[in-house]
Amino acid sequence: MSTVESVYQIIFPWLIKLPTAQNRKFFEANKEFNEFISDIIKTRRDEVENQNGYNNGRVDLLTSMLELSNQEGIHTDSKQLRDEMVGFFVAGHDTTSMALSSSLYFLAKYPEMQERARGEVISVLGNEPIIPTTEQLKEMKYINAVIKESLRIYPPAAAIVPRKLTKPMKIGPYILPANVLCTMSIWQMNNNPKYWENPEQYNPERFLNNKKVHPLSWVPFSSGVRNCVGQNFTLMEQRVILSMLLLKYKWTLPENSINKDKLLLEPQYLLRPVDLKLVFTERNT
Repeated sequence: MSTVESVYQIIFPWLIKLPTAQNRKFFEANKEFNEFISDIIKTRRDEVENQNGYNNGRVDLLTSMLELSNQEGIHTDSKQLRDEMVGFFVAGHDTTSMALSSSLYFLAKYPEMQERARGEVISVLGNEPIIPTTEQLKEMKYINAVIKESLRIYPPAAAIVPRKLTKPMKIGPYILPANVLCTMSIWQMNNNPKYWENPEQYNPERFLNNKKVHPLSWVPFSSGVRNCVGQNFTLMEQRVILSMLLLKYKWTLPENSINKDKLLLEPQYLLRPVDLKLVFTERNT
């Protein structure tokens, strides 16, 4: 489902009821996913109730939520748990997947950047693939710049879900009336030529030159009190994965890649690369 369709279904709920092939596909996938989540919830709920909260020695997010609900005497129905789990699935998986895909793409497209990134990893970790520590990750300045530049050019969430104003709001010279739906384009803010020189150019150096930029010119995780709670986690996750891949492999774009000149994106609510294929070759250390 495209971004436009998703937004339209928020603004015009009746669109979701139309008997289109796209809607049928959506409902079939949604039903399958709901059954999958429901099975997980039922299994965990039974384990918590029958094993005094111990999930065979494992502690996961859902188990913790169920245990804390029992301790506080709060009833959490399956729909509420389902909504929470879907939020973590989408926010914690698809976004990181898109971010890593774009970084891998750019490092394949620009082999000199890949070699520089690999050199940095080797200087910090040595030449054998190991899981880096938190302190070692902090030393990977160029890797972090690569990730940030990928998130700038291709933010996984290109826009924020529309919200309805409860009262009139003044934005610049404009006054927006109450009850209108407003959204913010993360894509446009991250690629605004007012704040970024040659914004279409991939250049990790932007994040290494200590040049001051407007604090809201880079907002792939939004900003303020409602910014992404998983920001630090995904940045650490991406640094770990990229550093270990750089130690183990080299990768390039296939000669016939449809993404050779530009990464093609499928505009769903979250952006997805179109048929992105890479050729990985194991390094000889």
